[in-house]
Amino acid sequence: MHVLATAIASGADAIITFNAQDFPGHVLAAEGITRRDPDGFLWEVQSHHPEAMARVVETVRAKAEAISGQPVPLKALLKRVRLYRLAKAMGV
Repeated sequence: MHVLATAIASGADAIITFNAQDFPGHVLAAEGITRRDPDGFLWEVQSHHPEAMARVVETVRAKAEAISGQPVPLKALLKRVRLYRLAKAMGV
């Protein structure tokens, strides 16, 4: 539970993870921490800062293309990393 220990030590309000199994809500609640899923968290950020999120997502997509050496469609990239709500909010 080094992630939880780090969150507690740093005074974090939340842990952002898809991994609900290793971060049970009752354990986190006892420490005053919530678990947020990445898609919901990023959707919320995008709803408040759409231009900034668009820049970040484009940077990530460009990096994925540089690594793979081939085009990476944004819709496919966001689907692969299970960011369905973010993709929908961004219109892809």
